[in-house]
Amino acid sequence: MWVLVLAAEVPKNLLVAKLTSLGRRAFAKSFMASFDREAALDRLRDVVTWKAMDAHMSQREIQAMWREVERESCTHR
Repeated sequence: MWVLVLAAEVPKNLLVAKLTSLGRRAFAKSFMASFDREAALDRLRDVVTWKAMDAHMSQREIQAMWREVERESCTHR
């Protein structure tokens, strides 16, 4: 779920987009604090692969999810 929150398209207004992004990061961090991070990251690629097949996801959102996978992969090492 948290990867979907981070990847969802944001408004075009730069200030609103920045504030939304900060809020999403804070929410995702808080949400993930109650889970085993290692276990969640082990499944992240599978979840994004599955979610990328959802017809309701835009290409921009799918790309953002994959960027999040890469970002987490780098910090996970």
